[in-house]
Amino acid sequence: MDGKRPSLVGTGSPGSLALKVVTFVTTDGQQGEDNDYFADHCDGVTVTITPSAASAATDYASLGGLNTAETKLLKSCLGDSDGDMTNNVDVYNWDVGSATYPHLIKLVRTVTSYNDGGYYAALWYDSSVFKLVNPFIPPDALQTDSYDVYTTKGILKRTSANAQAYFGYGAHHLVTASVAQTTDGYGTNFATRYGGSIACELEGASTANVLHCLNRTDLFTVLDFGNPQANPPYINLYTAKRIWTTEFDRTVSEAVTTGISTVTDPNQLKQELRRGTNVIETDLALNWGASDLTYNFFVYKFVPHASSTYNYVAPCSNRGICNTDSGICTCFPGYTSDDCSVQNSLAL
Repeated sequence: MDGKRPSLVGTGSPGSLALKVVTFVTTDGQQGEDNDYFADHCDGVTVTITPSAASAATDYASLGGLNTAETKLLKSCLGDSDGDMTNNVDVYNWDVGSATYPHLIKLVRTVTSYNDGGYYAALWYDSSVFKLVNPFIPPDALQTDSYDVYTTKGILKRTSANAQAYFGYGAHHLVTASVAQTTDGYGTNFATRYGGSIACELEGASTANVLHCLNRTDLFTVLDFGNPQANPPYINLYTAKRIWTTEFDRTVSEAVTTGISTVTDPNQLKQELRRGTNVIETDLALNWGASDLTYNFFVYKFVPHASSTYNYVAPCSNRGICNTDSGICTCFPGYTSDDCSVQNSLAL
């Protein structure tokens, strides 16, 4: 149940050809959490999911079922996306979203059960359409499902456009490496010796390579903004348990002699050898895989906002103040019982 060990493993005698069964435990968008970072309900708005029109990687799914009034309300609910109120647009005082700062929302089925905690969706607004960065699939495969929208004042930030992420399905870690920027496949970043790390310990504050660095305990996800169909249908928010940089696996001379590279520039070779040395350990197993160069996955850091956060697990049921000396709750008006869990009009 810790998400790290397989539930079933086949066994056989040494040297036998017995089938070995290994399982992966992953989470698809819904996870146990103490805090709900998307506690702002967008009143008066319900949406449906419109799948992409074609199967190309660059085709976006979108939010449907919106009339004119609901579209305006949703713009107002989304609000700012980059933490800079000076560049907001329209009378709705909002950002349309971008590859660097997409909006992140939670969709909760309008008709649902208490077991359904909702699903994250990253989106941006383009040509009068709210486009989804992840190709969200209704859990029951019904496109007629309607969803309530919960927004946040928290910000989803791309850590770096120069550090690409590589990860495997079911893994508990991912690696970042410098993005190749030229047609020769090696890139130009070798001149600055940037190895693709996004760790605050190494990169510090905002730099040319890393706009928003990542620290241990930070929340993040991984997305390819330009190829939405390559993303997982269900977004997880991962917690960085550990971030570190390993040593080179090979020396420069080994890289040349083993055929890894035919480039002779030492700095450029060192840049190539750094690939796979920057590691981020996650709390949850990754529910997607991106181990090749076909797509461009980047790490997006999520910074919650206090006013949009609801604590599920808190003293006095979030409805009172606990006296830590006596251990007794002083309930807010309208609530009663030892843990303030009972709503009672007589307590007003």
